[in-house]
Amino acid sequence: MPGESKTSKRRLKARERWLSALELRKQGLTFEAIAKELGYKGGAPAAYKAVMTALKETLREPAKELRDLEAARLDTIQQKLSDNVGPDKEELPVIDRLLRIMERRAKLLGLDAARDTELPVIAGPLVIIRGPATKEEAENEKQK
Repeated sequence: MPGESKTSKRRLKARERWLSALELRKQGLTFEAIAKELGYKGGAPAAYKAVMTALKETLREPAKELRDLEAARLDTIQQKLSDNVGPDKEELPVIDRLLRIMERRAKLLGLDAARDTELPVIAGPLVIIRGPATKEEAENEKQK
């Protein structure tokens, strides 16, 4: 389905089946029964995948809506603060607030996601330090 419109008939029908599978699972049906009920040719594994996909989708949508709402709020605040920046006004506190809003937006939208970093490799002999594994071994070590 990649490259296909999110509102194509095929995608909408697949989404309806996922949601139906989830609903049947909530009613207590087994994955095998769900597969038979909805006609999944892959049997229980296909029904399981459909239920998991539906769960992911239903969790993702509210989170996206919340991110969109927060981003809109930040946009409104930023615009109001931007209107207060001018040559005859105290700018530094306003600029500081604008930067904090921009940082918050970047975090909210994942723009500052962690980057892969390379750790230095230190070559040298491998030294294994072993301590007592049990209380008995620890007591024996003390007595030596």
